[in-house]
Amino acid sequence: MTQGPRPTEVKRTEEEKAMRDVYDPFVKRAMKRGWDLEREVVDGVSLTHEKLKVGGRRRRAQVILTASRELDGKAWIHLSASLVVRLPGGRNVSGPFPSSTKILLPEWEDLKVIRDSILGPESKCLMVVAPSTEHVNIAEVHHLWHCPEGDGIPDFTRGSGSI
Repeated sequence: MTQGPRPTEVKRTEEEKAMRDVYDPFVKRAMKRGWDLEREVVDGVSLTHEKLKVGGRRRRAQVILTASRELDGKAWIHLSASLVVRLPGGRNVSGPFPSSTKILLPEWEDLKVIRDSILGPESKCLMVVAPSTEHVNIAEVHHLWHCPEGDGIPDFTRGSGSI
């Protein structure tokens, strides 16, 4: 677990500073589990894990973790997750990664391991499938939202404890 040189300090509003206090414990948790702080962005951080173990495989995972206060008045963590794979033969792929890599959507098991290692295995998360008219695909990522200020999610089990 390494943390590279500290990025240039990002200027933040008071609300952004307050939101940092919301996501910072999750960043610390992730770093204890092998994630590296890649860079800070205005409203969050980018984390990478070079050898995330999923089943018998090791994967390179990348996450952007942000927090914001939503219309329900609660702070929500937004986790964007993707996998970075090396391509045989060094085929060119557009984007900020070397030409010998490709960004992939995590599979379900990958997503659970990512969630467990950053947000915790007991964290409830929402994954929204947007209507086609609102969907914007700017990257191959899955998005999870987690409310650390109380659950925020209805009990869809209706008391049964099982979905």
